Amino acid sequence: MAVLAAIGYGLLGLLLFILFVLLLVLFTPLRARVRYIRSWQITVYLFGFLPIYRFRSDAPKKEKSEPESAAEEPEKPKDEAQKSKKKLSLREELQGLYEKDGVSGVIDFFKKLAALAAKTLKRVCRFITIRRLELGIRVGSEEADQTAINYGRVCAALFPSIALLSELLRIRKKQVLVQPDFTAGSSEARMHMIVWIWPFGVVWAGLCMLIGFVATRTVASQKARSAVSKRQSKT
Repeated sequence: MAVLAAIGYGLLGLLLFILFVLLLVLFTPLRARVRYIRSWQITVYLFGFLPIYRFRSDAPKKEKSEPESAAEEPEKPKDEAQKSKKKLSLREELQGLYEKDGVSGVIDFFKKLAALAAKTLKRVCRFITIRRLELGIRVGSEEADQTAINYGRVCAALFPSIALLSELLRIRKKQVLVQPDFTAGSSEARMHMIVWIWPFGVVWAGLCMLIGFVATRTVASQKARSAVSKRQSKT
């Protein structure tokens, strides 16, 4: 009995420790450092100092080994085949919605999906903070008049984009500099950004989106099935 009790307490302690680590990871912000100097460099840190992900766009790609010939898949039982036939594809669901509610039903389905995506994006943006954004662009070309034209185009596209980004995300420190260089033959850009991401918020937003998508798809599937059953009964 004492041995069983010790094993039980040990398993309970292990489960509590795993739960504690998961909660610590979920409620601890991830720090991402993004740099661009002729190539992208992205590093994600856990607890602010422990690197867990690195990416370099100029890193050499590893050659993938050729996959071995896959074995033939066993035939599905008749029951599973019949169940798979009963499942409606997205195209069949949209066709059923069109037969059930007309064009307005299809438009309403996509409106709900668009609203769900917009709501999810807003939820995710609440849990992302840009602590530092440093962006420098030097605009140059072979001709001086073309440099001036390119400089105006860059400013017209960049600063409204930065303003839109500031509305979506919290930016604590921002420094954006665009300069024309009439002596350079080409343009050059540099960026340094530090982003804090709260995993719990992102996971919560993903779960809410998944639940909303399943609910919307279920309602659409029920309407499509009723339309298909009516069509089959008429034939």
